Amino acid sequence: MAVGGELIVRAGDHGAEMYVIQSGRVRITKQMGGREVVLGDLGPGDFFGEMSLLESLPRDADAVAIGETKLLVLNAGSLLVRLRRDPTFALEMLHSLSGRVRALNAELEKALGTNGNDDSA
Repeated sequence: MAVGGELIVRAGDHGAEMYVIQSGRVRITKQMGGREVVLGDLGPGDFFGEMSLLESLPRDADAVAIGETKLLVLNAGSLLVRLRRDPTFALEMLHSLSGRVRALNAELEKALGTNGNDDSA
């Protein structure tokens, strides 16, 4: 259980677990260009920390509880067990990750002032 304002993970720290939000909300932020940028607010059913777990790299962003938040903590072994017992969880994770990539692509296109169409062909 995390309380409001509690730092759950810090960018740059090493972590071997990911988190699934069971109740409450979590804000994901990152320092960019000397300012804090909100990458997203996550709610029940959402997950974070998977990048560090899957790639064994340091955390990429901070995660802070917004109000009282209950989290399921998964390390590599417990994630594997969860995926074997509930293959739909894997599909839900892939769907969510795909949505995140699609949203980032749209943000990149917006930032670059393109519409995603290559008219040079």
